Amino acid sequence: MVIWKKNLLRGFLQNKITFLYRRCKALYDYCVFNDRIKSNIKNSMKKEEAIDEAIDWAANKNLLEGFIKEQRAEIRMNLLTEFDQEQYDRIRRREGYEEGVSDGISQGALQNAIKNAIAFLKEGDTPEKVARCTELPLEKVLELQEQIPEKA
Repeated sequence: MVIWKKNLLRGFLQNKITFLYRRCKALYDYCVFNDRIKSNIKNSMKKEEAIDEAIDWAANKNLLEGFIKEQRAEIRMNLLTEFDQEQYDRIRRREGYEEGVSDGISQGALQNAIKNAIAFLKEGDTPEKVARCTELPLEKVLELQEQIPEKA
């Protein structure tokens, strides 16, 4: 069943490619050229090497009716500097993750300092000493002290 589906899909795609070739050779050539770059990268070439190889290959095959030969340097520069959405998304996710971890650590440290300050105050330590030991502002420690119920 899986092989049948793969063969059906392959046939469907081949028909689409043939249709595209007949309708717009320039678009077909462009797709083939882009596929060559993607294939090179997938086969462990660095982006720059993959682009250079695809440009050489396309120029030799006369893809895009010689446009690649004529505009080689400009095409290369555009491809090397083009915006990579997937890489941008990965970087943004990583930055967001790192920011979230940093915020979480800061919040955890503050909660821990408050918990310790309350414990020290309940033990009878002075607000000044508690502020010094927990690195909380004295105003915050005094605020916490007011929230602790007095012993009867």
